[in-house]
Amino acid sequence: MFFVTVPLAAVAIVGAFILFPAEPRDDRRGGFDLSATLGSTLLVFGLAQGPEAGWGSPIIVGALLTSMALLGTRLAPLMPLRLFANRSLTAAMAVTFIFMGTFGAQYYILTVYLQDLRGFDALATGLAFLPGASWLCWVPG
Repeated sequence: MFFVTVPLAAVAIVGAFILFPAEPRDDRRGGFDLSATLGSTLLVFGLAQGPEAGWGSPIIVGALLTSMALLGTRLAPLMPLRLFANRSLTAAMAVTFIFMGTFGAQYYILTVYLQDLRGFDALATGLAFLPGASWLCWVPG
């Protein structure tokens, strides 16, 4: 699967540089934001490890509190708020948010279900997804 997506992603990246103009550089913005990166990483770590380690575990509580502190002290938003003025983009973001929160999460939930509750190993779990994904290979005509 990855051998197919890597060349397609490479073509998309090259196409993006060709088709989309560069945004003017805003000197007020910094480069890499370490606090946002660490805050996001700790938030994901806390939410992913919380069920296994226990929500009251010191490492989970510490990770979540540190994440809130790092993300809460940011002065500039991660995304320019002027983007929300574009109604089409706002609608697309809302649809993506709803899709990924519902249908997009099914693969994670089903993987956990099949491996932890049904006792499937990783290969059996992957093979169990094949019938549902086989419609992607069907080309009419």
